[in-house]
Amino acid sequence: MKKLLIAFSAIVLLVSSCKKDKDEAAAPITPTKENLVGTYKTTKIVIKSSQGEADVTNQMMQAFEVCDRDNLHKLNADNTYQWVDAGTKCDPESSYSDSWTLTNSTTISIDAEAYTIKSFNGTVLELSQNMGTAETIYTYTKQ
Repeated sequence: MKKLLIAFSAIVLLVSSCKKDKDEAAAPITPTKENLVGTYKTTKIVIKSSQGEADVTNQMMQAFEVCDRDNLHKLNADNTYQWVDAGTKCDPESSYSDSWTLTNSTTISIDAEAYTIKSFNGTVLELSQNMGTAETIYTYTKQ
């Protein structure tokens, strides 16, 4: 009986500690230059308007050359931005550099384009940009 009780207690402890870790990882954090630095992959693109919301990730990716669809976005500590030709390489290579700045905890400028930071949890960065009457929401996942 003691073995069963100990085993049950260990399972409960393990399950509850795993759930807590998962919940903490998903919690939003305030974006800073230091915690935004890293390499990101585009994982989702959504357009919201008064007519509704549409996931346009596949359509937007189809607009790129096949070799550009797997490229990465790199925010460097020196405020340089790189679009990195990753995975399938283009010929000639399609990488380029520019700059990025964090204006405040809700606004970032990348390649001279201003975006609103909708959310950031240390791994997933969600940016939005208004385009007329629609809002485009870009989701990037840190690699």
